[in-house]
Amino acid sequence: MFLDSKASRLIQLADLVAYALFRLHEYGDNSFYDVIKHCFDTEGGVEHGLYVRT
Repeated sequence: MFLDSKASRLIQLADLVAYALFRLHEYGDNSFYDVIKHCFDTEGGVEHGLYVRT
């Protein structure tokens, strides 16, 4: 689904997460990823996905 990022803050959040992951994997730049890395589920040293702690 395509949506203008001005229409929803969740789309803006998804864009920021995607950009952080892009910078990490494409350029080895972890400056943005370090801010969100604690939000990824990890089991046995393998990251499985992003989740929100409640």
